[in-house]
Amino acid sequence: MPYRVDNIPFLLKPFFLLYSYAAASLLYSVQLLLFLTCRIVKEGEEHPAPHKNHIYATWHENLLPYFTVYIRYREPYAWINHPLWFMKPVHIVLGWMGMKKLFLGSSGHGGREAMLNVVEHLKQGYNTMLNPDGPAGPYKILKPGVLEMSRLSGVSIVPIRFELSNYFRLKGWDKKKVPFPFSKIRVVYGKAVMAADSNIETSSAEITNGLD
Repeated sequence: MPYRVDNIPFLLKPFFLLYSYAAASLLYSVQLLLFLTCRIVKEGEEHPAPHKNHIYATWHENLLPYFTVYIRYREPYAWINHPLWFMKPVHIVLGWMGMKKLFLGSSGHGGREAMLNVVEHLKQGYNTMLNPDGPAGPYKILKPGVLEMSRLSGVSIVPIRFELSNYFRLKGWDKKKVPFPFSKIRVVYGKAVMAADSNIETSSAEITNGLD
């Protein structure tokens, strides 16, 4: 069984931490380079209501553009992230970005318990961000977790679309977009959607439209 970030054997911990911080430093350096060289334009900023917290959502392919734009959080965020050992660099970077709470979980790895923990923090005024087609696809197919999180917390979902002027894609199920330095990153916020038992199908369609 693969190790989780929280059960690495004592003798392997020094090597694990060396790998984790080295990889996190490299990832954050790429974020910083792109943040400093790319032109970031935001549209639809009226959709996230001021002085309220939200569930932000974007497709898994947009993780690097997202990290580039949101290089430092100004509001409290709680995240769910995969618990397996290779994700530790991402957890470290999220901490450097200002994330306040991290809950370990994903499909088949305590995901529901982690989601419920985030729901409780949403009720306390935290924000969160998730990829509704993650962690392993199918590509751009909205899963029900984001809707359930909104329904249980009473917090609305704001879809975010990223349009890049110059980029390439990585191989993999999510076809991650990697912006080139000095490109333009257009961030488009969609209308906020509040999911409820009575509007799950329409909410799903509205969010998908906002993401695409």
